[in-house]
Amino acid sequence: DESRVAGSKAAELQHSQLQAHTDTLQQFEKRLTESIDKNQAFESKVAELQPTQQAHADDAQRFEKRLSESIAKIQTVEATVAELRLSQEQRHTDDLQQLEKRLSESIDKNRAAGSKVAELQHLQLQAHTD
Repeated sequence: DESRVAGSKAAELQHSQLQAHTDTLQQFEKRLTESIDKNQAFESKVAELQPTQQAHADDAQRFEKRLSESIAKIQTVEATVAELRLSQEQRHTDDLQQLEKRLSESIDKNRAAGSKVAELQHLQLQAHTD
């Protein structure tokens, strides 16, 4: 029973931690989506510029540069988010596997102890009847 309770508490803790990480990632994804939307607005502005006039051409080049930089940053962030997700999922999987292993070992030890207790009780009963 204690092993089950400990295993259950450990699983609840893992679930809570995973939920916190998921919430953080969802917030990060929301900000990333907002940034992508802003970049799309920049793209719209670039499309509206009149490249025939030098001032507009300069503006367009600045917007394009900022857009390219933003896209590069977004791609880096997206790659990092994907790596973090995989890493967290692997860590949680590894943690759960360790917990399952420890729980199984504890159950095996408890069974062995239970068998020894039953054997001793049987020997005591036999000693009393002899």
